[in-house]
Amino acid sequence: MAGPARAPRAAPTPSLASGEARTRAGTGYFGALIWLLTVTMSAGWQKYSTRTTNRLPRASKVLNEKWPGLDQAVAAAKSVGEPKAIEAATKALGTNRVLQFNNRLDAVVTAVFSR
Repeated sequence: MAGPARAPRAAPTPSLASGEARTRAGTGYFGALIWLLTVTMSAGWQKYSTRTTNRLPRASKVLNEKWPGLDQAVAAAKSVGEPKAIEAATKALGTNRVLQFNNRLDAVVTAVFSR
């Protein structure tokens, strides 16, 4: 008597404990790391390089020049007392502060890693 037919077994996949899987995964991660570092460092160099007119410090300076006007807009909106105007002016001022901080931080990090 023949029993029920069994499905053929699939080939075992290499586990992370096997040397083959570790080598393959390690090479892939290392290659990705090298690519990511290369792209990031070259982009950082292009952003901060004097040949590209120092975009990050210039952007931070432009945002700093807009700050008093945004602060006045918040004060004007508060004097009117309209909630939507206050919210919009406060949001614009907050966005300016965040962008200014991010540009300064990017400039410092780029300078540290690119020089």
